Amino acid sequence: MQKYFYHTIGITINKEAINTIRLWFSRSQGHYIKTQHLHATQQIISDDEQGLIISLQLVPNYELIQTLLAFGPEVKILEPDTLRTQMKEMLQRSLALYR
Repeated sequence: MQKYFYHTIGITINKEAINTIRLWFSRSQGHYIKTQHLHATQQIISDDEQGLIISLQLVPNYELIQTLLAFGPEVKILEPDTLRTQMKEMLQRSLALYR
């Protein structure tokens, strides 16, 4: 069972393939992410004054998006474009609630 969920955050598994997910975190949030990994597949791509870039090997799912939304403006999805678009659409729907 553990192997079944290895490439996910949470318990929702869909039919998508495992993706390389690249994320940028602000410098201050990057310190946290380095000590409290998002996932066991987390690898640091770069860590400098502009922030932290990591990669994860995951199947994108609802729980991943919810986790990333919790970081607010401290995170940006760099890849894949499909996940980036999903995040953008969720944020736009959220903003629409406050218009």
